[in-house]
Amino acid sequence: MKLHKSIKCAIIFMCAALLLLIQFTFPVCAADFNGNLHAENICVMNTEYSEAVYTKNADKKIAPGPSAKILAGVLAFEHYAGNEEKLVTVTSAALSDIYGGAVINLKEGEQIRAIDLIYAMIVGGASDAANALAIDIAGNVTEFVAMMNRKAREIGATSTVYANPTGLDARGAHTTARDTALIACYARKNQKYMQACNTKTYKIPESETSKARTVYTKNAFLANYSTSKYLYSKAEGMSVGFTDDAGRCVITSASEKAFSFVCVVMGSKDGSGGEMYAYTDAKALIEWALGNFALIKISGTADVIGELPVSLSKQRNYVTVAAKNDVFAFLPKDTDTSKIVRTAEYYEKSLTAPVRRGTEVGELTLALDGKVLGKVPIITKLDAERSASLSLKASIKNAMKSKPFVIAISVIIAITVLFTFVRIFVLMKKANTKKIT
Repeated sequence: MKLHKSIKCAIIFMCAALLLLIQFTFPVCAADFNGNLHAENICVMNTEYSEAVYTKNADKKIAPGPSAKILAGVLAFEHYAGNEEKLVTVTSAALSDIYGGAVINLKEGEQIRAIDLIYAMIVGGASDAANALAIDIAGNVTEFVAMMNRKAREIGATSTVYANPTGLDARGAHTTARDTALIACYARKNQKYMQACNTKTYKIPESETSKARTVYTKNAFLANYSTSKYLYSKAEGMSVGFTDDAGRCVITSASEKAFSFVCVVMGSKDGSGGEMYAYTDAKALIEWALGNFALIKISGTADVIGELPVSLSKQRNYVTVAAKNDVFAFLPKDTDTSKIVRTAEYYEKSLTAPVRRGTEVGELTLALDGKVLGKVPIITKLDAERSASLSLKASIKNAMKSKPFVIAISVIIAITVLFTFVRIFVLMKKANTKKIT
């Protein structure tokens, strides 16, 4: 089989890209959640592929609330990477527009380490710390908010517009539960952020202008500072809080073996007895997700996909083909894998010897209910050596079919015919001459 060099390069590039996807693929159908949920806006998402497994009004625009501090925190860690000890000078602008938010009582002119401000914002939800970071990073809060909005779009949160880094209610600010889940998935990949959002207490050292301060988490999943009935050992951060517009919000994550989830619960109202239903909703959804989904092997390297004809080989006239790698799909545990449709597309309809085992010859697509689960390159499972005699015969045969050969034969025939006619004409003329004499 001969392929143009550029085609071969394109095939190699595409297959290399596919290798990044074949170890895990996308969930295509979610198991049903039958529990009673109170929150208005929910999105449970697999973090490996940012695929939602449960949604409720997930695309409705809502106030960002505490979700804003997730992205602000990640941007801060990215900005100060390797320089977290930098001293940040608190300006008067950092102490404005924080009414109703948690604070650590920063003072104008105070110098405090960036890492202390980051932990104060993420652990304790301190709005003055969020503003101080924003001004130090971008020069002013407005520019930092522009950074947040650009980053949100890069992540794929296209329905999100922030108005501040604090998450306090503001005109024009909005997000969705799905966007928030996408941002949480992004944040979860940042180990420093995850370490911070799982911290229960953080002590800010004494400075020239302030005594030592201790910041306590507001996440009732992690600590029992306010109540102990919501403690949940599987929860990993990420941000919680309440505003009038956003309602009670709990954004958390959990993992089990090879996969993990983020759970976004927003727009929740507390019960008449003070019950924080956002926590019970989030816990129920996490337990359901962890218990109902798994990585399921849907194709293996030992599974024969088909056969491809091979020419110019006495050894064999076909080779078997199979998937280059095992393929796993993130699916509900009760998925009937026998219903998965496997479609093979080959680069060529047949091969020409020599063929080497492991040669990529096509692509296998696996789908369920019309939705693609994954794709994987198809490779040959056998060698097929080239036959010298068959190759010679094929070369002669091909040569005889070639345009130059046909032209040459045509010219020879034409010359032969012409020569014959000339010879006959000469002989006839000689014969006539003899008769006359």
